[in-house]
Amino acid sequence: MGTHRLGRHDRNKQKRYDCRQVAVGMAFDERGLALAHDVFDGNIAESRTLAHMLDRLALPGEDMKPIVILDAGFASQANIDLLKERGLGYLIKITRGSRTRHAKDFAAGGFTLVPGRDEKDPVEVKTLADPDHPGGFLILCRSALRREKETAMLSRADARLLANIAALRKNI
Repeated sequence: MGTHRLGRHDRNKQKRYDCRQVAVGMAFDERGLALAHDVFDGNIAESRTLAHMLDRLALPGEDMKPIVILDAGFASQANIDLLKERGLGYLIKITRGSRTRHAKDFAAGGFTLVPGRDEKDPVEVKTLADPDHPGGFLILCRSALRREKETAMLSRADARLLANIAALRKNI
C-alpha cells in the first residue's frame, strides 16, 4: 500500500491542517542506526504505534531486552503498562515545560560526567528517586550545547513577543 493511501488530514504539531500527513514509526539502536520502521495512517495517535513497533522488534531467543526510550507524547499509561507487561525497561523524555519542576535539583549539583564523550560537548547526569513513581528514577542530564539551544529558543521567543507587542501598540 502506498503512502498516498495513508495520508490523512488531522491534528498537526506544525499547525499545517491543509496538508495530508502520515505517521512514521522508527526504532533505533544505541548508535542511532535504524532497526525498524513503518508508515501509519496520518490520523493515528503517536501513542498507538508503540505495540506495533515492539512486535516488529521482537527478536526470538534474544537474551538482552532493549530499553525503550519514549518521547513524552508516547508515555500514555497504556503504553507504560504495555512495556511493564512485556518486561521492558523504559526511559521517558519529559517535556520542556515540566523541567522547571526540577530546577532546584539541577542547581544543587552532584552531577557526574558521562565518560567517552567528546571534550567539546561534555554531558553530565544525576539520578534521583522519582517522587511520582515509587521505585522509579529520574535521570537529569545537562550539557553546554543544550543550554545554548534553550537560550537561543528563549531569545527567539522573546524577540517574537516584543515584535507582537510593538504591532499591537501600533494598532492601538
